Amino acid sequence: MWLLLLQQPHLISYLREEYKHSGQKLFIDEFAFEALSDIFKRMLEDEELDRVFLIIDALDECDEASRPSLIRFLNTVLCISSICSKVKWLVSSRPLVEIEKNLKGTGASTKSFLKLDEHNLERPINAYIDYKVLQLRNREAYDDHRLRFVAVELRKRASNTFLWVALVCKKLIDAEEYVWEEILKTVPKDLMELYDYLLQRIETLEWKTESEYCKSVLAAATLAYRPLTLGEIGMLAGLPSGVQAWPVVKKCGSFLTVRSSTAYLIHQSAQDYLSKHYRKLHDVAPSIAHLAIFERCLKGMGSLENNIYGLPNFGITSREVQIPSPDPLRSVRYACQYWVHHLEQSECSINDQGEVYRFLQEHFLHWLEALSLVGVISESIALISTLESLVEVSYLTECTCFRIDVGYLAGRKHRTIMFPLRCKVVCSSKSRDS
Repeated sequence: MWLLLLQQPHLISYLREEYKHSGQKLFIDEFAFEALSDIFKRMLEDEELDRVFLIIDALDECDEASRPSLIRFLNTVLCISSICSKVKWLVSSRPLVEIEKNLKGTGASTKSFLKLDEHNLERPINAYIDYKVLQLRNREAYDDHRLRFVAVELRKRASNTFLWVALVCKKLIDAEEYVWEEILKTVPKDLMELYDYLLQRIETLEWKTESEYCKSVLAAATLAYRPLTLGEIGMLAGLPSGVQAWPVVKKCGSFLTVRSSTAYLIHQSAQDYLSKHYRKLHDVAPSIAHLAIFERCLKGMGSLENNIYGLPNFGITSREVQIPSPDPLRSVRYACQYWVHHLEQSECSINDQGEVYRFLQEHFLHWLEALSLVGVISESIALISTLESLVEVSYLTECTCFRIDVGYLAGRKHRTIMFPLRCKVVCSSKSRDS
């Protein structure tokens, strides 16, 4: 919608009309997707709409919980003739059965699906191999015989998979020329088997400490709810304070790529593989791993303090906030937003005198301030509700509640957060007549 508005600004009237009635909640409440989808559909039906091409790349990488909503929207607009005459869609995806079945359910004709089989992919794969071989040729030293061998072997073993070629060529670029033939003869042809091979290489690094650090970084990247910055991934992986994250992430290069100081898993298939084989990274249940991340988040947030950005006054808008350099929230932005989620996934409860209790006693307001500064204060109510659900109830004491009105911060009027710091019930161990 944003990109469409940049190209055809006259369509903004549809959004403004709804925003006058709903305000900010149009974008953030539980019905936001449905509301915005309806606005977007009306934009596409506009009589003055110029011809537009909409591209959705990697539908299979959409969050599984929300993907059905997106597919239902696609099925809806693909059935509207007035939209189809001006709007063309290009949707790419791995061939997951549930996606193809749901897309064929109503809107899309079976003739609209183009499956890239071996014949379709041969020419583009070969062109990509030529490009990667040219990168190898641009090294300071190269052997023509080795380069020809590399090109032949890549074509022979690629199995028409771009990602396989990319991963193998990355290994070649990082290695000395004299081991190129050995690499090409040993790497598996199947993508999942290649991931096995790459992880085994990490497990057999020369120094055990390096291997453990790499596996810890991959574990953190796999369990995280979003891509992590280098500062965040070091903390969540539990790297010692004197160890920089960048050299460790670099050694995980077959699984991770870094853009703008943020580490991304190279592909959804890598995420799927590491999630499925998590015990190869750490031989513990995922719930135990989430507990470790939660504890590291809580420890990192111990640095939170009042007015951490040193603002001259608290009446300024978020746009006026000047982020200090270095940013004191740089390594804990993720922790502030997601520590509750990891606690929930750990399947642990919370109680009086526990670490969560002590953190909230000392840093509850500091945490709310940090959520505001990183632009996610609207999530605070849901986070507190989750914490409430994790409170362990026990016997023989009174029930008291900690209350704070964050209606202004959360952008919702007259909303009060109630979080039980002591929520226990008085009852007898024996049943009695009332």
